[in-house]
Amino acid sequence: MMKSCRESVVDRLPRLSAEATLKAESEQSVAMIWRMIGAYPPGEVYDVGEGVILQKISIDTLRCVRVFNHIRSLHLLSIILSQCETACVYLEIEPYTVLTPVPKIIEANQIEEVQPIEKIEPVKPKELPAKNEDPQERGYNFGIEVV
Repeated sequence: MMKSCRESVVDRLPRLSAEATLKAESEQSVAMIWRMIGAYPPGEVYDVGEGVILQKISIDTLRCVRVFNHIRSLHLLSIILSQCETACVYLEIEPYTVLTPVPKIIEANQIEEVQPIEKIEPVKPKELPAKNEDPQERGYNFGIEVV
């Protein structure tokens, strides 16, 4: 059987420092993953930032559908993977994640200027739906959309 010449997304993920791992595995970080899982209906897509897009699949599964081919984006995905493992949430990466180049609109140096890699925080949802919000008001979709 012939080996694929393409490196997988998981193989590209950088190792986290001990400090980044502790932050990613903190109670607050894990609570954010659970909150995201609870707040979004299946199929909902969430832009984490830094070129990482997640999709909720089920009550215990998230899927990474896109990540920029940039060290900062891959580092953030590595943090999210650590958060999910600690929260007992499965993060699907292979074969669903599309590794895309950083768009020219977002120059690679603009991503780097935001903050150093050591300062990247664990996932914090930007805008979660209100606690008692009616799913119909958000255009709830009863199926999983293919992104």
